[in-house]
Amino acid sequence: NPFLYEFHTRVIDSEEHLVDEDFTLIGIREISSHDEKLIINQEELPLNGLKIQYTSAQFGSAIPTVYLMYKLERLKKEGINLLCFDHLPSSDFLALTDRYGFCVMQSADTFDVIDSHAENLIKTMIFRDRNHPSVISWKYTRELDLSRSINEELVTRWINGFEKQTL
Repeated sequence: NPFLYEFHTRVIDSEEHLVDEDFTLIGIREISSHDEKLIINQEELPLNGLKIQYTSAQFGSAIPTVYLMYKLERLKKEGINLLCFDHLPSSDFLALTDRYGFCVMQSADTFDVIDSHAENLIKTMIFRDRNHPSVISWKYTRELDLSRSINEELVTRWINGFEKQTL
């Protein structure tokens, strides 16, 4: 079970009036590997995962929270602790994976995105979800588009260009 911190942000104008406020759950984690084993917060974590779609036949992508909770509880009971996505899940769904203690591998599918916009898609994915302790990795794919190769050198340069303190 993850330990989550509630980060309270308030914007106050010059007359000391509250303009806006937000509550964000964040988690702090240290991820490393040793002898091909994943170490999270200095504890070995064997992964048992599956690929999951963030849609349902009944609801499409507008899945009720109660249904998502039910689905995650069932997966947890089956011993699943890693969820792999080919498409970005909502922030609300990631908040549930944080609470339930799942690990998440996210993917930016750039099948229908031109290269000049792919960088922005990847950065948006990483910056949007960087404080979710469930997210342990990101990947970049071109699903179903075998005519265009993934320019790994370009993606590596983008990702290495992020300043560590911004993540």
